[in-house]
Amino acid sequence: MKNSQLFIVLMAVLTLAWGCSSDSDDTNPPTYPKYTVTEAPTAPSWDYIKDIDWMSDEPRPDWVAPDPLLFESTMVLQIKLDDDLFPYASDKDLMAVTKGEECRALSLCNFKEVQGTGQTVAYFILAIKGNNNERDAPLSVNYYCENLKQTFVMENIMPFVPDLVYGIYDDSENFQPYFSMGSTKYPVKPIVSISLSGNIPFILQAGDKLALFVGDELRGSTEIDQNTTPDDIECVLFSKQEGEEVNVRYYSQQQTKIYQLTQTFLSADEVADVRLDF
Repeated sequence: MKNSQLFIVLMAVLTLAWGCSSDSDDTNPPTYPKYTVTEAPTAPSWDYIKDIDWMSDEPRPDWVAPDPLLFESTMVLQIKLDDDLFPYASDKDLMAVTKGEECRALSLCNFKEVQGTGQTVAYFILAIKGNNNERDAPLSVNYYCENLKQTFVMENIMPFVPDLVYGIYDDSENFQPYFSMGSTKYPVKPIVSISLSGNIPFILQAGDKLALFVGDELRGSTEIDQNTTPDDIECVLFSKQEGEEVNVRYYSQQQTKIYQLTQTFLSADEVADVRLDF
């Protein structure tokens, strides 16, 4: 993803929203045995986009486009749908930009092939209405996916800039929020920092996987790389509410086994440090 001023604004806002990490008080102490083992001659999928159940039951929004005669200025913006949600996109999808509860732009989904790449992207052209005295007012982006029956809301991720035209004529100007982080089906989405301790029965290798489950539902996953250490594994947890009991599973290439920790922790709407003991 190419850098842009708007993308930097997005990441800054998400950082503020996530806050600072703190030790989790909701970790259940380990019991014996500390883990169960399942043979896994092939790696599990554990793809956080393909294997999480994103299907919801939200009705199609009744967003109404703003009356252009009521506003002084227009900010024109192209937003590309991120690769995670692209497989679910259709020409019936909607995107709205809102200031507070007020719709300031509305667009259907479009598709195009990026010249020279053979890649098709989904995008929205948004003519965002506002007044000159609203410069820098925070705007939210709301994406409704028809196939998933779900709205993804990125709150206050960019400022209103009168007369700005961005991403329309230059594909290098790439504003592509991670809409999965705005899932309304999973409103509790902390970053979980996991530390593995004790007598770990495997050596971490690039290509290993760690996954978070609620019951048998995958709710988050990450792949281990060459820089990962046992005390520094981060994963986003997609949770429906605070207090869901989360279990951790680890796939080891070295052992061709899946280890499910007996120790669990509870989801919370904050960054959490979780120590798991083997």
